Amino acid sequence: MCLRNLKNGSDLMSKRIIRDPKAMNLIAESLTGTTDDYFIGNCEWNDGTRSDMVLEPKSAHSDLPPLILEIQHTVNLVSMKRAVSYCLQAFTRYDIEPIILIICVEKMHQDIYKHMKPSTLPGVFSYFSQPWAESCYVISKESIKNNMTIPLDPMVALGAFFTSSSPSLSNHPFKDDPTIQYLYTSSLFQQQIETVNKDAPLKLIDLQLMEYDRLKTLASSLEQPVFEEAINDAKLRTLTIKRKYEDSFTASKVDKNNDTYKAAMEFVVGFKQKKVEQKKRMDWVACLKEGEDLKILNYKNSESLRRQFYKYMKGNAEQTNSNSN
Repeated sequence: MCLRNLKNGSDLMSKRIIRDPKAMNLIAESLTGTTDDYFIGNCEWNDGTRSDMVLEPKSAHSDLPPLILEIQHTVNLVSMKRAVSYCLQAFTRYDIEPIILIICVEKMHQDIYKHMKPSTLPGVFSYFSQPWAESCYVISKESIKNNMTIPLDPMVALGAFFTSSSPSLSNHPFKDDPTIQYLYTSSLFQQQIETVNKDAPLKLIDLQLMEYDRLKTLASSLEQPVFEEAINDAKLRTLTIKRKYEDSFTASKVDKNNDTYKAAMEFVVGFKQKKVEQKKRMDWVACLKEGEDLKILNYKNSESLRRQFYKYMKGNAEQTNSNSN
């Protein structure tokens, strides 16, 4: 099991790994003691900056804090100032102080390291955060070095994974640890996904449909109506699979000039703004229900609506930047 691009600063790969549901739960449970209570939120802040990952509580009425995760090759004064900025903006958005976890992949500058303190979490440093966050945690080579006992604590394993220079599980010093094994497996899976051309399955499906046509011709020549009917049914099922597969790639390509789509997104903007003015968290379930009652929104679930809205906002931001250049 060998990974290219992992040393662990391949930014895109690192972000994909921490977005794995099990990795997300590992982080959330360690930081808050809960599981399955968070989803991936909007990582973009009002000033145009972007965090690696933001986890929002699923319930708008929860007292759970938002979680911010940053993966940094080097932790220095500049990166810590950026972390403070993210936390202040998170407080403005959610009206509750966040918890931020920073994973230092390679180097921590002395002017930051000297202020690190042991935390209650094994293998995790604590950094003074009283004015700007509920807690600021940092995982680094230094924080985990005295906690390397198998089975590794999940947070120690996370740190050992990201700070290791080993591109393969077989060379990792803790290759027998289950969390390390899972993270490497997840990484390899993400890497394989990157290499798969989305058109390849469509080509295979088209070849299968051609084969059904040949079999149908054969069944007809042999005067086997039952066999021919079975082939037709199989072909229809395959065509349904093909349409669903194609839809999975075209669903995100919404016509942004469509008046219905624009009205839906403007409704969400207004709903979200009301929540901000009321100093309440965004409630996607309530937003979808209200929009459905008004015949404005038609989405499979609140998560689909949330994802589409963030795509809409990202598209608007890109268009604004393009017009200003």
